[in-house]
Amino acid sequence: MAQNAKRLTVTQLPNYSPDYNLIEYLWRPTKHEATHHHYFPEFAHLVASIEKTLSTQPAQPRYVQSLFTF
Repeated sequence: MAQNAKRLTVTQLPNYSPDYNLIEYLWRPTKHEATHHHYFPEFAHLVASIEKTLSTQPAQPRYVQSLFTF
């Protein structure tokens, strides 16, 4: 890095925080319902489980909205 100091700019980024990544509020319960304590013999089964869980959420707008109230 010292050899290229004239070309590089180092910027400190904040630590990872789910509070700044709002999709985490939706992803956490989705993972819990779709993947928690499940065995998926094939990747396609995992994808299908997640898609099934996500497909139910448009029918539950109040539930999804409640995830983002803080």
